[in-house]
Amino acid sequence: TKVTRLSEQPDNILSPIHEILSLNVEDEEYIKLDAKQRHDRVFEAFMLLLMAVSQRKPLIIIIEDLHWIDKTSEEFLAHLIGSLASARILLILLFRPEYKPSWAEDKTHYSNVRVDQLPRKTIEDLVTGILGGSHVDPELYEFIANRTDGNPLFIEEMTYNLLETGAVEKNNDRYSLSLKPSNIQVPASIQGIIAARLDRLEGTLKGIIQTASVIGREFAFRILRAIASLREDLKSSLVVLKDLEYIYEKNLFPELEYIFKHALTQEVAYNSMLIKKRRDIHARVGQAIEQIYAGRLEEFYEILAYHYTLSTNTQKAYQYLKLSGDKALRCYANAEAIRYYREAIRILDSWPETEANKREKLEVCLSSYNAMHILAHPEGTLEILTLAERLAQELGETMHLATIYNRLGYYHTMQGNMLLGREYGEKGFNASEKIGALDFMASTADQLCMSYYIPGDCLKVVDIGQRAILQIETHHREKDNFGTWANVYSGLCGWCGSSLGWLGKAEEGRSVFQKGFQNACELNDRFMMGYIEAMRCNLLSWEGNGDDIVDHAQKSIEYCEEAGFDVILGIAWMHLGSGFYYRGEYATALDHAEKGLNIQKIPAFRPWNYFFLALIHLANGNIEQAKAHAEEALKLSREFGAKVIEGVASILLGSIAGKANPAHIDEALQLIQQGLLIFEERKLILFIAFGYLYRGELLAYANRVEEAQENLKKALALYEEIQVGPNSCYLRSTQVALAKLEAHS
Repeated sequence: TKVTRLSEQPDNILSPIHEILSLNVEDEEYIKLDAKQRHDRVFEAFMLLLMAVSQRKPLIIIIEDLHWIDKTSEEFLAHLIGSLASARILLILLFRPEYKPSWAEDKTHYSNVRVDQLPRKTIEDLVTGILGGSHVDPELYEFIANRTDGNPLFIEEMTYNLLETGAVEKNNDRYSLSLKPSNIQVPASIQGIIAARLDRLEGTLKGIIQTASVIGREFAFRILRAIASLREDLKSSLVVLKDLEYIYEKNLFPELEYIFKHALTQEVAYNSMLIKKRRDIHARVGQAIEQIYAGRLEEFYEILAYHYTLSTNTQKAYQYLKLSGDKALRCYANAEAIRYYREAIRILDSWPETEANKREKLEVCLSSYNAMHILAHPEGTLEILTLAERLAQELGETMHLATIYNRLGYYHTMQGNMLLGREYGEKGFNASEKIGALDFMASTADQLCMSYYIPGDCLKVVDIGQRAILQIETHHREKDNFGTWANVYSGLCGWCGSSLGWLGKAEEGRSVFQKGFQNACELNDRFMMGYIEAMRCNLLSWEGNGDDIVDHAQKSIEYCEEAGFDVILGIAWMHLGSGFYYRGEYATALDHAEKGLNIQKIPAFRPWNYFFLALIHLANGNIEQAKAHAEEALKLSREFGAKVIEGVASILLGSIAGKANPAHIDEALQLIQQGLLIFEERKLILFIAFGYLYRGELLAYANRVEEAQENLKKALALYEEIQVGPNSCYLRSTQVALAKLEAHS
């Protein structure tokens, strides 16, 4: 069968499934994969398994209570839904109205069936079914319908409540109210009805159902037996609760398990207990799991963390929260890892600040950051890093401090605070040099390069980057991550390659790009491959070759999406828009550039998004929109210290202003000169050429022919020196402008 053939391919199926089930994995190649690659293999394995089963016979998958789903499971579900259109799989999802599924709007094979208030006829059918199909007095129907607002669970619980309290009687195979409706007292909510029913249970039964509720919506008989005060008659008591429809048998094999009929029943039973008693039972549940499943505890880390966190045993709570976070991080379940680590830190905060506890907290902070970085620094990242910095300083942990400075530098740079980012980066670099640690120096160099790159200090980028690249090559450690989340060598090549190109050394920059890209390919590091392609576009966009930009931007998007890393996507889509702009396809360019802005996750790059949108609107003849976007680019560039974009935005605004009102051409030329000064101070030859071109075109528009020719010739000489290639939009624009001037002179 198809399933048999799949099982004969352990590399594709068995290893990832064994890992997710916390079983022993013997496949060495699989073990060597990084967390993201294993995460993808797990998704692929379960997809193949489900598809294989569905090829043998149609498959129905039902998932209840989707509103409580964890992030990683939700990601897999979205992945599965994307492949369902051609599969013989019916997926039924049940969730509360407040849950908003991400796939609801863009999947034609998805249908939403809202369960609203039941109509009168359905209410009557439901009540009749509960009462065993007997005849029912219309007054009873009316009473239940009026009190429950058509809520199915409320109807069910109300009917049982009326039976148990004697408010309903049966005469001659007919059910009717035994009292006047006005004399019947019933709770006003579902929770109240359930609580009233539980209170009427015999003491032993109520104690069992409360104890079971602490275990969870689903509970194993072995665990309940281990913690229940009543053991001899436990099974018979469970049979009674099953007959009363509080619980169902869920599994008989491999072990007996039960499930509460409704999650709300479990919730009400749980909340009916005193907090002290609940905490005691949570601790006993944890102990029972440890004893019963002693040989396979990794499967139960998360549930043990849950129970001990709700007990008074904080030592055990911390132990299993930390283990659960580590397990989630290994499985690339980063949102879950952060949640466990945060809870672990909360537990540690309640302990005395001894040196040992500080070291534990520092370790958890560093682990938490690894997940936070992958998720593009969610809320709370700075708090974690600041705490880690304080702890490392107090403990005198120089090596950890170098790492933390590096990460703080990266965080602040990504948030657009260039000065603070650079300050932390230099602290990290100096600390690394002081202790002679290549690992820290390399990773800090990568962060520093970014902090210098955004303001356009490319000479510093090349100096720091090439020194670090040389050290890495000397020690043959091109494949190392140096304790970071990504390959440092390829990252440094990206910063250096783009900076060399901006400095007018395009061929040297392309050579450095290729080294970094080849290294990433050998590692099959899809994110770093996408990053290098995006950095190539940072150079190509100022050379103006539309076809090359589109090609490399599309590859960047593809690699980053495969890697599941969306930090770079806002830049890649922006460049895809710029590529179509240079090709003259302005409508397509605008769509892609706007998408790039909407998904941009790096605040310091938002000015670039606005600048390219300004160029596209200008080409479309939307002068006012072009001006507004250019002004926004200028404002944000000054806010983030992004001097390069400040320069090009000034030049573009000068060009727009001069052509809109030739009487103010001197003020417009002054704006262009401000941009040129920024580039000349930094020796950014490629941007200096851009400035000469725009100034020359504006002077030609004002009929100042000699000045125009002088600037255009300077631009032409620089573009030819840089060797931007014959397909460069900027080279052609310069040549065309000069030819027009010569034709009219």
